[in-house]
Amino acid sequence: MTTSIADLERIALGHWRPSTCEPLDTWVLRAHHGFTGRANSALALGIPGATPAVAAPGRVPSSSPDSALDPGLDQVREPALTRALDRVGAFYARRGLPARIAVPVPADCPAPVAGPPSTMPAEALAHLPEPEDAGEQLRLRYLLDRAGWLPTAGTSAFTMTLAPGNPGDCDLPPGYGLRGTPTPSPARVDAHRHLGAPVPPAGRALMVSAPRQHFLTVTAADGATAAVARASLSGGWVGITAVEVLRGHRRQGLARALLTAITVWALAAGARRLFLQTTLDNTPSHRLYLSSGFRVHHRYDYLSPS
Repeated sequence: MTTSIADLERIALGHWRPSTCEPLDTWVLRAHHGFTGRANSALALGIPGATPAVAAPGRVPSSSPDSALDPGLDQVREPALTRALDRVGAFYARRGLPARIAVPVPADCPAPVAGPPSTMPAEALAHLPEPEDAGEQLRLRYLLDRAGWLPTAGTSAFTMTLAPGNPGDCDLPPGYGLRGTPTPSPARVDAHRHLGAPVPPAGRALMVSAPRQHFLTVTAADGATAAVARASLSGGWVGITAVEVLRGHRRQGLARALLTAITVWALAAGARRLFLQTTLDNTPSHRLYLSSGFRVHHRYDYLSPS
């Protein structure tokens, strides 16, 4: 059975847990000193105030989106959704942060909420198993669009999953070494960049926010850090984050070696599945993850008020 979008997003929350998490109906308000969109956005799961009939599976029509074609939509526009959006705005205003909503949706959303362009191969998005809550999340995305909450350019991402199997050999080029530790070394943290900048103290706290972490570092012959990755364990899943190969060490198979090492760790930890997230336009990552057996599960968009 395909894991629902909401279930996987709740699992992911345990892997990258911000300092502030407040429930809002079925949503979660998240804040962590402005570091990363995932930790500083409202995770929107389900339609506030929706009746079972409105939340039932089924997609918003892609042509002439109108309440006559989907009469349930107007039943939830007011007042529950409006109240939720007002609370989102107030929550982030109190913290001096921009209001932002993270909305997970089916990876192959039709118009009018198709989202930003993607470089993911079309065949990777074809014939995907549809989670049971895909229709409700698509309706929510459409309602937010009508309420004036629009995508922020360059911030959408795919969530991909993998059932761990035989990981094979972790082959590294001559001269390289690999080690794993439960806590990140200063050199490992310094090697990771977020939006081109060093990781601040708040980011370091996020990196150890899961119940269990495993930090992998590939070093070159001179001892310099060549590549890094973070694996986390929560809810029976292993999450893969902060994968980075430094300039001068790329195209040598280091990222694939990191994935193999994480799979070995996941199997030893008894994890039943792995997941990761990658931006829509990261073509090299798409190739790596697809060729490693990962499959697209859903997409999420960050929305801001227009």
